Amino acid sequence: VLTEAGISNLANTAYRLNNTTNGNCGTSQHGSVTAPSMGLQNNYTFAVWIKPQGTLGNHWIMGEVQTNGQFPWQRMFIGQDNDGATVVGTSSKVSFMLPFPSTTALVVTDPNVVALDTWHHYAVTVSYVNNTTTIKLYRDGAEVATGSKAANGINFATLNMLIGNGQQGAATGTGTRVFKGAMDEVRVYARALNANDIIAVKDAPSN
Repeated sequence: VLTEAGISNLANTAYRLNNTTNGNCGTSQHGSVTAPSMGLQNNYTFAVWIKPQGTLGNHWIMGEVQTNGQFPWQRMFIGQDNDGATVVGTSSKVSFMLPFPSTTALVVTDPNVVALDTWHHYAVTVSYVNNTTTIKLYRDGAEVATGSKAANGINFATLNMLIGNGQQGAATGTGTRVFKGAMDEVRVYARALNANDIIAVKDAPSN
């Protein structure tokens, strides 16, 4: 359940974040949408249509974090972000970062620059099989990046989902890595979808 002041009448429309036109979620710098814990652990999928607008910088798309912004956190983002003191991600590209309790994070990045004012579908799957965590990143239904690590990821079962704004070290709603543009069909699955599932999600009629 997404909760945000002023969005109750926005059914069947894309959410526009950090903009003052119709379909707006957050007219201030810190506009975002939050949701309670999804209970995610080991195997799950994030999927979303995005249409970035304005100037590409460092933007949080969606992810989970503690309410005080402290470790752990996982997220899909544009540009660069931090894993502790280490900068991860690539300017103007979509990445997904998954932290681990005693080693460096696993990061996958789309090799393509994200286009402004253009709709693209992104999905990321996380799976844990035979003591190995694997992340796969999809753009418009095609796998564009994958990475694996012989470790079990963080248990995110009690963390909040943040859409459109989040930041390491920043309490919920106070981050500066805001997403400016529109999002639609934000979906979270408690399993790692396969390639055919991802295409089906991308091609599903908009609700």
